[in-house]
Amino acid sequence: MRWLTDERRQRFEGLFERFRHWLPWISLVLGVGGAFLMERTPDKAWMVATSAVVMWVLLGTFAFLGGLDTEQLEGKKAVFAKVFSFSALVGSQSLVQICLFFALPFYWDAATMFSGHAVFFLLLSVACLLTLWDPVYEFVFRSRVASAALLAFATFAGLNCILPIMGLSNRVSLYGSAVLTSVTIPVLVRLYNLRFDAKWQRLLLDVGGVTLFPLLIVIGGGTFVPPAPLEMGDAAMGTSVGDKWVADPVEVLKGAPAQLVCATAIVAPRGLKDELFHVWEKNGVHVDRVALTIRGGRDEGFRTWSIKKHLGEAPYGEWRCTVQTASGQTVGRTSLAIEQ
Repeated sequence: MRWLTDERRQRFEGLFERFRHWLPWISLVLGVGGAFLMERTPDKAWMVATSAVVMWVLLGTFAFLGGLDTEQLEGKKAVFAKVFSFSALVGSQSLVQICLFFALPFYWDAATMFSGHAVFFLLLSVACLLTLWDPVYEFVFRSRVASAALLAFATFAGLNCILPIMGLSNRVSLYGSAVLTSVTIPVLVRLYNLRFDAKWQRLLLDVGGVTLFPLLIVIGGGTFVPPAPLEMGDAAMGTSVGDKWVADPVEVLKGAPAQLVCATAIVAPRGLKDELFHVWEKNGVHVDRVALTIRGGRDEGFRTWSIKKHLGEAPYGEWRCTVQTASGQTVGRTSLAIEQ
């Protein structure tokens, strides 16, 4: 006697459909709750990296099952195909949420809206919203282009945030995330078994796909990405240093001083060591760039400073000190005005 009789199959499909009816609401509650309650400690960073890998495995499974005509299957094959297809959909949704919602508050803290980070954060917020409501996510996931774009973005956003937590520099993390994300493009071509009239077309797509994201970073696209998990804790400008900080913090100076001091406190996870820069500008014109080394783990932020001497014959106007990563991402800035 077969285990999966017609009666059992019909009963199973009925239960399955009822479960699918309530699943969007259950998923919405769990997604919103998880976004607020998720533990975001450095030792949980491995969870995001693992999720990024498993996401693409599930996408491959879904792509394979998408090539099957489940309506033509019978008995156990039809049931198992539907269950596996549904599992790939639900599983990928949970993993995308882990990547996006783990990284979301880090990008929020790192974003400085005057530097163009708002564009990236808006895309990140839209991606998060797409994963909360099951019918919307299912619609996106069943589209080859949309599902690939969402998973690629989640992979980049998650890895770029957690690789510095795992000890890599911000610059290495940015380029590494871009490269790993780009590799998924040729993989998707094969998963979906896309056809080409000539081999050079597939080769062109492979080469273009692998170099796309790193090229965007090289030509300045990385400046739109908030330097998560770095955050500007505090900043001040003045004319002298005392106790590892500006001794006389001020926003407006009367008369030309002998020198200017910029001090910043950068909040970063424990174990992170990176090189940042103080970029000095006078009335919007670049005048100096000073390298700094920071270490993470201090709640109040790692304090460091730079001194700008030789202010010129006419130092009057706005002096601005911007903290940047090695790849040009803005962490924060402060300014001071010198009046005659």
